[in-house]
Amino acid sequence: MPGRAASAAIPPSTASLIPALAPGQQELLGQPIALGLPAPVDLDDLLEPFARRGVDLGLQRVEAALAEGGHPERRFAAVQVAGTNGKGSICTLLHAILRAAGLRCASYRSPHLVSWCERIQLDDAWISPAQLRADLTRWQPIGRRHQLTPFELLTAAAFDRFASEAPDLVILEVGLGGRLDATTAHPQRSLLGFGSIGLDHREHLGSTLAAIAAEKAAVMAPGSLLKALAMAVLGLLLSQVGPDPSPGTQRFSLDLPGLSDGIGLAVLAIGLIGMAALQTLYGL
Repeated sequence: MPGRAASAAIPPSTASLIPALAPGQQELLGQPIALGLPAPVDLDDLLEPFARRGVDLGLQRVEAALAEGGHPERRFAAVQVAGTNGKGSICTLLHAILRAAGLRCASYRSPHLVSWCERIQLDDAWISPAQLRADLTRWQPIGRRHQLTPFELLTAAAFDRFASEAPDLVILEVGLGGRLDATTAHPQRSLLGFGSIGLDHREHLGSTLAAIAAEKAAVMAPGSLLKALAMAVLGLLLSQVGPDPSPGTQRFSLDLPGLSDGIGLAVLAIGLIGMAALQTLYGL
């Protein structure tokens, strides 16, 4: 969170992977680093106001648009990260793990803080405002024909950009839910990660934790190479959220020195996802 710092410092090798785009400095994990956010970019002429459509989940529109656009989603492999909280942190840390391993990678995140450009990261830099506008302009006619929502149009344009850049792996953060989220239109999500699951967007995902978890877990399509790992991590994370367990229920404990179970579990999950990503890429 902005303005919040933890006690540990970022290793220099990791800090160097964060895009340095603004002259100001912020603190991340207790260590001053040159962390910049891209300047705001006006996309009002390219993206319709959210209030006009609201939340309109579904895969049919974006899948048809991607087909008309030449199926860019078929030209790169991806990791998909779902959950209620922590998705962005998992994506950021996984991006750093892959870059530290010498791989070219890209990330697609939402929402943004200051600029739409924050949603697309290519290696160690954000997409430029000029490139983002050009990509959206190219996809606008297809978006209109298929009545894409703003998020769907952004996702299609991002997929096209990733296909053009040809990274080793792309990290996709789910926008809302999972089963019907536009990022799930990607067919090669052989690795899946999960943040904590909570009662979010109940008007769209369901009124209970089980219903919401089911919507998010539905990203695990048949053929996912690491489905068992994803389910195990999801189960462990689910054991850490929600109200206190009933008497006699034992929560998962890592018993790691200096780390609470929640933080330790997050570190374990991200580490597992990072190792699995490398294994997937190298066929181990």
